[in-house]
Formats: sequence, C-alpha cells, structure tokens
Amino acid sequence: MTGIQFLRLMLRDPRIGAVTRSSPYVVEEVARAVPAGTRVLVEYGAGDGVVTQALLQRVAPDGQCVAVEQNAAFIPHLREIGDRRLSVIEGNVLDVSQDFSAHHISAPDVVVSNVPCTLLPFEDRDRLVRQTHAGLRVGGRLVMYQYSLLMRPLLRKYFSEVEMRFEPWNFPPYFVMIAIK
Repeated sequence: MTGIQFLRLMLRDPRIGAVTRSSPYVVEEVARAVPAGTRVLVEYGAGDGVVTQALLQRVAPDGQCVAVEQNAAFIPHLREIGDRRLSVIEGNVLDVSQDFSAHHISAPDVVVSNVPCTLLPFEDRDRLVRQTHAGLRVGGRLVMYQYSLLMRPLLRKYFSEVEMRFEPWNFPPYFVMIAIK
C-alpha cells in the first residue's frame, strides 16, 4: 500500500487513527520491544501490515502471529504477507481480547497494539487493557505505540512494570509503552 493510498483510506474512515504509515524508525522500535523467539504474538490494529512484517521476524519459526484488524480494506494487504505463522482476524480487538482461546489463540507472550485509543471512550480503553492483561501469560507484555501518553495511567493500573520510549522520527511522533505482566 502506498502512502497516498493509506491517506485516502484514512480520510474515508475516521476510525483509522494514523495519518501516515508508521515510519521505518517506529517499525524498528516496536519490533525491538518484542523478544526474539516469541511463541505467540497478537497484533491489535495491524493496518496494512507494515509493522506485522517486522513482528514476524521476532516470532519463533514454529510460533503463531495473529493480526487483528477491523477495517476490511486492510485485510487483503495483511493476507498478502503470506507467512504460514500469520493468521488474520477481521474484527474488533475488544471481542478478541475478551477470550483469546475462542479465537484459537493460546495465552499470548506479547500483544502489540496500535489501536487509536484517543478515539475510544474511557470504558473501552480500560476494558482493552484489563482484558489483555488477563489473557497474557505470566511475564507477557503489552506493547502500545500511541501519539499520546493517554494510556500510561491504565497500563500502570494493571501491569507491574511499564517502560516508555519515544520515537521522534515519525509524523506525528510516537510513544512506545511496554507493560510487563
């Protein structure tokens, strides 16, 4: 997907929280937050797959990567990645995070989220973090990359450890928050 195609799609669907595709710097920073050899990874808000491809490099050869995306226009781009470890779910992350096993997902080692949380009501933001925390394996992590620090208090509420990084080389810049269960 080109940058122009992404922009056109974003203008048609205000639920897409990004104004541009993630820069290579953001992609690298997010992937760096995922331990090499991760067995089960779930990505919320996978978009066109630019981050998904980097995450797959961190997933074990016999691991599982699940990309969850609610915008139907992005689904073909995710399926084109063509990695046997990748499965794509077209749906709402709140439904998937409520019960990973109902979607044939073992307790994730890592969940990466680019859901535009500023567009969600507080109840949904809280539910997203709470359900993800409950579904993660012990020692698992939630990696959120966002334009603001809005989610930091909720991460601190549910997770024992929260690390924050800043990636200025994106428009707009991103905060990468890593919460460990």
